[in-house]
Amino acid sequence: MSYDTSLGEQSTPYKALDVEPVSSPQALAACFRKAYPKRLPLVERFYVLAVDAACRPLGKPLLVSQGDNRGCDAPPSAIMRLVLSEPLACAFAVCHNHPSGDTMPSTADAAVTQRLVAAGKLLDLPLHDHIILGCSKAAGERWVSLRQTNPSLFS
Repeated sequence: MSYDTSLGEQSTPYKALDVEPVSSPQALAACFRKAYPKRLPLVERFYVLAVDAACRPLGKPLLVSQGDNRGCDAPPSAIMRLVLSEPLACAFAVCHNHPSGDTMPSTADAAVTQRLVAAGKLLDLPLHDHIILGCSKAAGERWVSLRQTNPSLFS
């Protein structure tokens, strides 16, 4: 029987040192916005971003799921699997768009946030924020941070 003695050695160079931290909701929204096409899609997409201890992104946001114009599934197990696949992850953030353009968080948005906070606590990987992207002809592009609008979800 042989054992892997490379535990703790990185197979790829650590590139997070070259990027700015996403420690504010504005920075997170801008980072997630880059993952979407120029025009927000007419279907809902849910992304996750793993960050290191200094809140620097560990790669690009990863697509968790894509739904239709009414919503998409965001199972915590799929999200946490992606976060755990990044060995340097110390926390994570999630984002999805509302095809309607309305950034008002739904009951389902609050529920998935609470489930992710609970899963993160179990794994010692805190959820930093849940960003909702939207746009409208009147207001242009906009976003909402659930941590800012409903901080009780994160306690």
